[in-house]
Amino acid sequence: IPYNPRGQGIIEWAHQTLQRMLKRQKGGIGGQLPPQSKLHLALFTLKFLTPGTDGKTPAERHWQVLEEKRKVYLKVLRKSPEEGQWKGPVDLLTWGRGYACVFTGD
Repeated sequence: IPYNPRGQGIIEWAHQTLQRMLKRQKGGIGGQLPPQSKLHLALFTLKFLTPGTDGKTPAERHWQVLEEKRKVYLKVLRKSPEEGQWKGPVDLLTWGRGYACVFTGD
């Protein structure tokens, strides 16, 4: 981090953390991988599998938020292909480019 006196300390701390993770994984599956894959595995472990202050991993927090979001659905109208009439409102489960998934209750 340029022009920041603490910048070098932050970089050194991150480097030491990564080195410790690489040493921990040396004996397991990490010993049989090429260096680039070892680095990827260590970074994945640090970023997604290391518990935070709340005791949950980032992956657990991510899925918990998704579960909480699933409890509240947007209401939308849908057009019945058989009758050509608009029906609803129904729950919108998910959507993307060119599609929508709704829960009709049928």
